[in-house]
Amino acid sequence: EPSSSTDLVRDALLAYILNLRDDAVEGNFERVLEVVPAEDSAREPLRQRWTQYKARGLDLKKFDM
Repeated sequence: EPSSSTDLVRDALLAYILNLRDDAVEGNFERVLEVVPAEDSAREPLRQRWTQYKARGLDLKKFDM
């Protein structure tokens, strides 16, 4: 349980992360958001991250927009 307003802010910041890096996100987050490009050749790094997240036992969901 958070013990201060600083802890509350930190916990809120850890809830969601938008990953714009080439590597999978490390750490505990409620949700990790990844933007997948439409171009198939640009998707391979994201497929690798998907595999890494699955191997960590994360519950993955795909949304087409």
